[in-house]
Amino acid sequence: MVLERTEESIEKLSARELFTLVRDIPFLLGAEGKPESLISDNFGGCARKHLFLAPRLKRIGYKVDIGIAQFD
Repeated sequence: MVLERTEESIEKLSARELFTLVRDIPFLLGAEGKPESLISDNFGGCARKHLFLAPRLKRIGYKVDIGIAQFD
């Protein structure tokens, strides 16, 4: 069952809860789309998940960097 989440409810989550929320969204290689619709689409690739998670972690005080790695 997918829980309905609003941006307001997501803003109240801790770093661990944010991580778990994003981690549990099914991974789809090459999944494109707006990071803002990650929760409602319920799928995402590495970049999309990162672009969703990074600004939310920054807002609660974490330093976030972008890492690029070769995937083969």
